[in-house]
Amino acid sequence: MNKKNYILFLFFFVPITFGFAQGFDWQYSPRLPFKFPYLFGGISYNPGYTLNHGNMYLQELEQTKLIDCCNFTNGTGFSNSFGLDIEYWQTGLLSFKGRLSYSVQTAKFSAPPVSVPRVGYLATYRNDLNSSLNYINLDLLAKYRLFNSHFSFAMGFEAGFLVSNTLTATESVVSPSFERFVDGSQVRTIYDGKMSNLVKFKIIPKISIGYDLNLGLSTYATPSFSIGFPLMNITQTAQWRAWHFDFGISIYRGLLFM
Repeated sequence: MNKKNYILFLFFFVPITFGFAQGFDWQYSPRLPFKFPYLFGGISYNPGYTLNHGNMYLQELEQTKLIDCCNFTNGTGFSNSFGLDIEYWQTGLLSFKGRLSYSVQTAKFSAPPVSVPRVGYLATYRNDLNSSLNYINLDLLAKYRLFNSHFSFAMGFEAGFLVSNTLTATESVVSPSFERFVDGSQVRTIYDGKMSNLVKFKIIPKISIGYDLNLGLSTYATPSFSIGFPLMNITQTAQWRAWHFDFGISIYRGLLFM
């Protein structure tokens, strides 16, 4: 490449790729110069869906001893997360993101129905397990703009610390319709309280795709979709892992300028 072509290459391509921290040309006029931000702060909201897989036994006190009354294997749930975000653009294509958030993650497991013989009929019962786990999370990701567009791919991890939890286990009558428990109801509570054997600290590897939307001078929004992988068990004594599928929106505003 001769010197003339090299200068033309720098003039036409380098500003597009590296001149603007996040790819937006907010300098609307040469008469109105604008310093481009490279550090942004913002807020985010991430609702999600979880797929839970496990091998957990629920124990119930019968007379003077604990017995395994049912086994839970698969469940679904939802999550909601609210956070404070920061994004640092090292180049026009590469940024590093951090998020401090509070999340609530629910899960519901249902054990296969069990039939018990009664006088003249079979009674069928189902056990359900409902949980809510509350975390403080720190997300760290590296993000790369794809094909010089505003689409991006990011990967990193989420570290979470468990702050509280609730757990409710119930038994319900499936059939026949006239079957009742001793108190006359068709649903009884086996356990209502907290889980003591949960892992306090979690690490979840994550990947995500997103798109940066220009909202005006030094402001943009990033809708995204992310997947969290079940690296660790949620409990210390039983198998319970969860896949996380999150849809999120973050809104950023420039903090520091070049």
